[in-house]
Amino acid sequence: MTRKRNIRLSSRVRTCVLLVSFLVASGYWSIAQEAGSSHPLKKQIATPAASIPEAPPPFDVVSIKPTSSNIKDFGALGYWNGAYRAQGWSLEGIILDAYFSPTMRRVVRIGGITSWMQSERFDIVAKVDDITATRLESATNQQKDAIIQPMVQKMLADRFGLVIHRAPIEVQGYALTVAKKGAKLTPSRPGDPVPQGFRNMSDGGKVRMVRKDRALPEFDYLNVSIATFIDHLSTMRSILLVDQTGLKGTYNFSLLPLEDAPSAGDENVQRDPRLENTIPWDLARLGLQIKRIQVKTETIVIDSIHRPTPN
Repeated sequence: MTRKRNIRLSSRVRTCVLLVSFLVASGYWSIAQEAGSSHPLKKQIATPAASIPEAPPPFDVVSIKPTSSNIKDFGALGYWNGAYRAQGWSLEGIILDAYFSPTMRRVVRIGGITSWMQSERFDIVAKVDDITATRLESATNQQKDAIIQPMVQKMLADRFGLVIHRAPIEVQGYALTVAKKGAKLTPSRPGDPVPQGFRNMSDGGKVRMVRKDRALPEFDYLNVSIATFIDHLSTMRSILLVDQTGLKGTYNFSLLPLEDAPSAGDENVQRDPRLENTIPWDLARLGLQIKRIQVKTETIVIDSIHRPTPN
């Protein structure tokens, strides 16, 4: 569930949030994200189950209960240990999770949302069968997305009577582009040594977060495509970022914070006062820049829904 909050976080809290985002973006937490579609922003909005050639398998067992306690914070949301779980989440948040990527959840609004879908909380445990559990054990994060999201969409249709249609919208976003003097990225080569401390990314690239005595860390990337780099930035900063660089290779480079980068560039370009989260790292040093754009995409509109049927 997305909430607009004008809160200025302390540097310690910002660092903790950044670390969590880094783990998610690097593939260490299996948090449900969206499967791709034929839409230009594929991976941002999940393909509806009806358009998938093979119907998704149903969950083996589904338990849906109203959250018993008066909690203020959301609990877990995602798939692990053989089950999809939503602990203390509103139905609006669960639907957003089932249809959109974490980035898109920040910028889109679902049509047809009612007050009870925002105020009432639910605890859901949806267990997969043994065959699906085995498939998920060896699946990549993208493959898990493609399996779990349609299953959650089907569960919402079966138990909540969810019926939706799609509608085109434009949302605020950013484009990553090459600066006038060209990109300053080192192309990677087969057999490049990998020092200790690097973690795998989704496309075979690797990333290392370097902690220093400052609010933001440095990131070192090896054999990373621009698409994966953009996914990483988008996840960490919760902004919609689109690739307009035209760069097709894989690269080795370091991303330094603006606060202590050797050539910080124009910070005003990278700090948009109209959005809470922008990119406080030195893109100019890499020969890259961002610009504000309106992005054409889709949202969903709820045609019909009701409170869940009994277990």
